[in-house]
Amino acid sequence: MIAALQRRFVVSAMIAVTILLVVVLGAVNLTNYAMTERYGDRLMEVLIETEGTPDRSWRAAGGELPMASRREVLEARYFLLRWNDNGDLLYTDTEHTFAVTPQEAIDYGREALQSNVLAGDLEQFRFRIVPTRDDGAVAVFLDMSAQRRSVGTVFWASLLGGIV
Repeated sequence: MIAALQRRFVVSAMIAVTILLVVVLGAVNLTNYAMTERYGDRLMEVLIETEGTPDRSWRAAGGELPMASRREVLEARYFLLRWNDNGDLLYTDTEHTFAVTPQEAIDYGREALQSNVLAGDLEQFRFRIVPTRDDGAVAVFLDMSAQRRSVGTVFWASLLGGIV
């Protein structure tokens, strides 16, 4: 009888610890994912607002970009495309990424335009297309591969740590 109670207690304690571990590690991973998505959204907003040139655009408008955002923009890997009101490509800026050639950037832009959505993901890039003041459009493609790799690393490390 005592052995059966001891076994029940051990099993109950193991189940409770397992549930606690799953909840804590799940919360850590969900928080990490949400923070990464929020980082991407915030960075995308700055890139859209400044059209990829934070120092010039914000200073010309009389604003000041927060230091953290300025650093994040300088560290970001992105490219942008600008079209006129007729849909003709005016400008391709791939200066801020090494992973994409100008022709590949044009192909990504064409694929994004054909998808008929104004924001989304193409491979490792998060993109957003916004109208400009002169009836054209600007598309910003932000490389999220490093952030997504980081989320995956935290997930697998927490999974491995939870199993061990």
